[in-house]
Amino acid sequence: MSSIVLSSICLYVGNGAENWFIVANSNTQTLAIYFVAAQFALMTSFAFEPVRMWWFAKRFEKHNNNAALYGYEATRCLNIAIFISLVMLILSEQLLVLMLPDNYAQSATWVPLLIIVVIFRHHADLLNIGCFLVHNAKYVFVINAAAALLMLALMAVLVPKYLMTGAVFSLITVHGLRALAFYITSQMLAPIPYKLSQVIVAWLCLFILILIGYSNTDYVTIKRLLVLSIYGAYLVRLYFHDISKIAKQLATVCGYKYA
Repeated sequence: MSSIVLSSICLYVGNGAENWFIVANSNTQTLAIYFVAAQFALMTSFAFEPVRMWWFAKRFEKHNNNAALYGYEATRCLNIAIFISLVMLILSEQLLVLMLPDNYAQSATWVPLLIIVVIFRHHADLLNIGCFLVHNAKYVFVINAAAALLMLALMAVLVPKYLMTGAVFSLITVHGLRALAFYITSQMLAPIPYKLSQVIVAWLCLFILILIGYSNTDYVTIKRLLVLSIYGAYLVRLYFHDISKIAKQLATVCGYKYA
């Protein structure tokens, strides 16, 4: 338990310390622009929270019962997380423009990059079970502590020179490496047959959405919705059996309720 508590303390460095570096090297207006973008990106994480809570309550039992099925379901949760992130990427930028004054418009340019950070966190959370199964989760603390130290080092070097660009680059780099470290360590401790090839389409769609947003083209939202619909169709095809099963269960429940 102590390892988990200590690792949680280390997580603060990777999820908030950048605010101190930005305000120390710039001004409150720059911090406000970043903070708004960060809050909209955080909404992406909150949107996935119901699925996360359901999965975390069951994942150890599922792993003990069938490791292969666990790998399939973990990958499915990851695809759901990325799909929600893509939806929130489109919605958050629109909401930001509609709800906030023009001087916060710059925040919209940072939201997609911060959502990449959120997606890396999803990878770390969903592909790390092996780190909790042995040695009292000490590897969780080791990885989070290393990530925290690297974050502080990158922030100290990059933020004074590049401000928000340096902060966002540091976040993406550290959380990407952290997700990779959790995955590799977990697989070394408790190998699980994840189907990560199924996530390639998700990352491809993410990069296309970001490129569309940064390109000076017309009908950006329409193009993004088209890409999102393609990814949604891919998920329906990939998990059609699961969707059909859930639909039948809902139909049965509704049948009993209104009988």
